[in-house]
Amino acid sequence: MRPILVHRLIGDPVTQRRESRSVTGGIFLARILIVDDDPDIGSVLQEILELKGHSVVSACNGLAAIEYLSSSPLPDIVLADVMMPVMNGKELIERIRATPRTASLSVILVTGASPGNKDFPDPGTYDALVSKPFDIWDVTDCIESLLAPILSEEKLLQAEL
Repeated sequence: MRPILVHRLIGDPVTQRRESRSVTGGIFLARILIVDDDPDIGSVLQEILELKGHSVVSACNGLAAIEYLSSSPLPDIVLADVMMPVMNGKELIERIRATPRTASLSVILVTGASPGNKDFPDPGTYDALVSKPFDIWDVTDCIESLLAPILSEEKLLQAEL
């Protein structure tokens, strides 16, 4: 069975963006951006999330992520490390929140840094925190929790079609 693609415009007319969501048999397929300077962690996360049916893109630091976000379809969720070269996770989240197009993106921190670190993002600027070393199920549970409201909305849209 091929996924059903649902397209809609969200946001105010100035910042509207076209969204594509895939729903197959009740399973929601999300677009996820992984931002981590450790290629092994990025690869493991990408492989697991793709096996779960998500579309995944990786960036090696915050600046690469900002460049991707400015020129590509927006992801549903950003998974970001805190301690990275070029632009750390705190600066990344500050830029995401300061840009109208990306301000409402869901951000999950997947990091070994602790909240006491000076480079740690301020509370309330991210949606969830998973500490490294992580259990992959903690990551997927966070993703599913953040996607649940979107999935409910998509089911309503499907019912209207």
